[in-house]
Amino acid sequence: ITAALADREALCAMGEGARRHVLDHHTWEIIGERYVELLRDRLVAPSSGGSTTATTAP
Repeated sequence: ITAALADREALCAMGEGARRHVLDHHTWEIIGERYVELLRDRLVAPSSGGSTTATTAP
C-alpha cells in the first residue's frame, strides 16, 4: 500500500504529459500480457483440435 501511495504521489507531482506517458506504458504492458495469454490459448487449442480432426479425416 505504501508503494502505491508513493507511486500516486509521484504521478501527481508529474506534469500531465509525463503522467499520461507512464499510465499509457503501464496499460500497454497489461494489454501485452493479456494478448500473449490469448495467443497462447489460441495456439494450444487449434493444435489439439487439428490433430484430432486430422486423424478422423479420410
